[in-house]
Amino acid sequence: MKCILGLKTSPRRKINPKNLVKVYARIEAQKTRFVRFFLKNLGIPSSQLKNISFVGKNICELLVHKNFKDQLIKVLQSCEIEILNDFDPSVFTKEGEAKSEDIKRTELAYYKRITDIINRRESPEYVKEYYK
Repeated sequence: MKCILGLKTSPRRKINPKNLVKVYARIEAQKTRFVRFFLKNLGIPSSQLKNISFVGKNICELLVHKNFKDQLIKVLQSCEIEILNDFDPSVFTKEGEAKSEDIKRTELAYYKRITDIINRRESPEYVKEYYK
């Protein structure tokens, strides 16, 4: 029985967390399953999207394999979705003077989001390892 199963299924390749990269895009916050659905309709396979999370109300973090990054960006830009190349979610970037409470709030939100991803039961081990 195991022989037949082995012939009919291909083994999953192990994903090295070092080969994953983040792409930040200006996408309105919504359920991640909707983002997956819409991106799939644009020709992006769900299997390439290793993690989707939102930073605030309109910035989406897409975790993908480094070999897929350029293709993802090309598709998003063809739909006029802004790519945020130099974005760092752990840094407060609002114009003007940054107050210490704003900086603390930004840092706390960043670490809470990362902790939630790591603690999420559905997150694959390589995603958890990437964020650690």
